[in-house]
Amino acid sequence: MYDKALEIQNQALLYSFSAKDTAIAYHNIGYIYGMRDMQDSAITYQRKSVEYAMRSKDTSMILTSWHNLSLYYGRFENIDSAVVYAYKVLQNISDENKIFSGYFYNIGDLYIGLGQYDSARYYLGKSLLLSGSQAMPYWSLSVMEAELGNFQLAYHYLDTFVMIQDSLDAGEELSEVQHQSYHHS
Repeated sequence: MYDKALEIQNQALLYSFSAKDTAIAYHNIGYIYGMRDMQDSAITYQRKSVEYAMRSKDTSMILTSWHNLSLYYGRFENIDSAVVYAYKVLQNISDENKIFSGYFYNIGDLYIGLGQYDSARYYLGKSLLLSGSQAMPYWSLSVMEAELGNFQLAYHYLDTFVMIQDSLDAGEELSEVQHQSYHHS
């Protein structure tokens, strides 16, 4: 399956008409290698994605590519490099760009890994301000507070995480029921 996906993405590279198309294809190739836990290849292709995003001069594409590279460095436990690219994203966000709460979640979670808990709280809190319906920042805050021995606060965050996750799961189930009833009516 992965080999077929790589074949298709390599064909996409041949038919890329723009630097943005090439950046997307390189990201997809890096993603496939990441799924196979092939760290060097995953990072190499994510870096190529950044290179072509820069050539495209498309700010949203550049931010997304830096964010993706940060995620891959973080996944493969190169936290310092992950923070560099996460911070680049935050430095280049403007009012014209859609501010994605995941940018703040990513750097907050990375700061937990570095033991910089005040910075982690700040960025995870900012992520929650941008998207209160997102569950993962609560999970990260819960784990962090438990590690620090703040069990009451950890429980509060865990409880909030569970409530949001249950709500999202119930919404998906309701949507599936609605979908099924539409097909049977």
